[in-house]
Amino acid sequence: MESQVRKHIRHDIDWISWLQKCGVSYFPPLTKSVFSQYTLNPLMVLIARDNPKSFDANLREHWSDYRLGASRITKDLKLVSVLCQNGSTKQLSETILPTQQLVEKSKELNMDEILPFLKLPSDYDIQNSEAWFFLKDFGVICEPNASFYLTAVRLLNVSAKTQLIPVCTRIYAGITQTTTVGDTSALQQAFSHQPLIRTLTRAEAWCKSTDCIWEGPIFMRAKRVLSPVYAADPNASSFFKTILSMRNVEHGDLIDKLKILASERNEVSPSFGDELQEIYTVLTDMARSDSIIEAVCTDDKFREEFNKRGLIFNCTVVISGRVPLDQVYPKLKKFFVDKMKVMTMNIDVLVQELARTAKAITAPDFEEIKRIMLAIGQLLAADPNVNVNAEFLKALKKTPFLPVRFPDGVRLFSLNQHFFVNDHKRYGEIFKNKAKVVDFGHEEMSLLHPFFELLGIQHRYLSNQVSSNTTVHKSTQTTLSEIMSEIVHTPSPGKSCRPIMKQNSDCASCANAYNSPKYYNRNTSMHQLLLRTEVFVCEEMWTELTVRQEDEDISARSDRAVVKISQDDGRLAPYVPSDPDGLYSCFNTELPGALARLLDIQDRAAVKVIYRIMNDIKKDLNTIMKDEDLCEYPWFERPVSSQQPSPFPAPNGTEDPPIDLVSSSSTITDEALLVLLTD
Repeated sequence: MESQVRKHIRHDIDWISWLQKCGVSYFPPLTKSVFSQYTLNPLMVLIARDNPKSFDANLREHWSDYRLGASRITKDLKLVSVLCQNGSTKQLSETILPTQQLVEKSKELNMDEILPFLKLPSDYDIQNSEAWFFLKDFGVICEPNASFYLTAVRLLNVSAKTQLIPVCTRIYAGITQTTTVGDTSALQQAFSHQPLIRTLTRAEAWCKSTDCIWEGPIFMRAKRVLSPVYAADPNASSFFKTILSMRNVEHGDLIDKLKILASERNEVSPSFGDELQEIYTVLTDMARSDSIIEAVCTDDKFREEFNKRGLIFNCTVVISGRVPLDQVYPKLKKFFVDKMKVMTMNIDVLVQELARTAKAITAPDFEEIKRIMLAIGQLLAADPNVNVNAEFLKALKKTPFLPVRFPDGVRLFSLNQHFFVNDHKRYGEIFKNKAKVVDFGHEEMSLLHPFFELLGIQHRYLSNQVSSNTTVHKSTQTTLSEIMSEIVHTPSPGKSCRPIMKQNSDCASCANAYNSPKYYNRNTSMHQLLLRTEVFVCEEMWTELTVRQEDEDISARSDRAVVKISQDDGRLAPYVPSDPDGLYSCFNTELPGALARLLDIQDRAAVKVIYRIMNDIKKDLNTIMKDEDLCEYPWFERPVSSQQPSPFPAPNGTEDPPIDLVSSSSTITDEALLVLLTD
């Protein structure tokens, strides 16, 4: 082409024109056609490979000749590798034309050395770059648009740079300012498939749009909240809310957050409870419509998590496997109970929990079983009309759930096994570790009785099962009348006396008035026994207490003697202990009830009347009879006796000194004794 004759003119044309007329070309053709299929000319491929910087210049120089062919191989041209200003090689469709506006934008982003600007010929005029805009057909970015900013954010994503929130804010704002309606769908797809959103939680990170929400609680981890990061820039905000259609937090996000916490299940962490509190508080605010409540309630995994954690409200007793929500979230009852239908503590729940705890595969927690039983008793006591689910109660009765104390530990008994209930302090202490007794103290009966009554086991109470047998050493007994015969002959002035026979007669009148069967048809046989009563004071006597446990009698000596009454030779012979405390206890505690039983009086009100007849020395017997609306019956023989027994002495530690009734009669005052009947 540099021939010496290249400027010669023959036949009115120069040599170059003549060669062209002959079909010779001084630049390579752009395309090659094979069977009507067009591809990039192999010579152009070699130029792009070996001298890439001249490829763009050649396109620009001969664009008028290449235009038609270029439209046939657009795809091939986009894939051609070209040289960039930063020394990298990129496909033509991935490059940016270095226009004045784009270069300035890249500097604003501090990305002028990162963005793939095309390396163009030295005569390229950046002020007049419009001549190169034909490259736009092959994917080259020629103006600030969404593609330019998308390229920028993609490069940041693969870079090692940090602290990118400010530059990303400008990029997202730039997208908003340059995006057309037609670009929205492509942008949404790009940001949903690639992690192109810079977020900030504990540190900056890249996320997809599907992993983000615009507004929501800051504790969210399943979804990254963007408004705290980008809300200050209106254009960036518009990008997320309008272009990407970024939604706000929904109940599903909070459920996902709960699932994350459930998988971690680090309940010992100080922040664990705080995080749950925050989540449920937000859910409470959100669950204002029936549709949202239904969506939360029907979420299978959420309900599974609720059931697995054993949530319960108003829990008054510690139950393993149950989370007492009222203690953790006292202000969220409306959400849990009213909306989420979390069970509240009630009698049915406790009955079920008692059966479940008793059936534990591992060793049963006896203390927990006892706590639940006490709580059931308290609920029953608080509301006697409360109804217990019959099926739950039936299932419980078939379950061994009663903690029964053995010498070697505690075992669970069912209701059809043999056991006792400790409702009596003294009996409980005597038969401790001897009989099979439910493992509760007598003081807890006030809490447990309503529950035991519901179970129908009152007959198992020790007070109903213990029988007593008193043994008297005959050689040590002294009749009370023998001692009193001396007392009445040496009375002290000013002391009141009460005839023993008159007392017995008045007790008979009381029995008749309270419809004792022993006095039906004016039967006076019991009355005659009362009149011939002889009380014996014994220095040596003791009582054995016995309970029947299955086929075995379990006996233990009582710490105090109980009155023994025998019927000998047509008279009653009560035997009482001689020590002052024991004697006082007999006359004031045991005898009123014992006499009522002896007289077969069913009305317990009569015990009080008998007590007054025996012990109320402040009023005479006639006054007491009148106070209690009792009368004398003419068919009762009236006693005639000169014995005047005195009021019974007070026990040790009170005003009157203790008295030994078996010692010399001369030491006993006229107030020392009160003769009464006991059994």
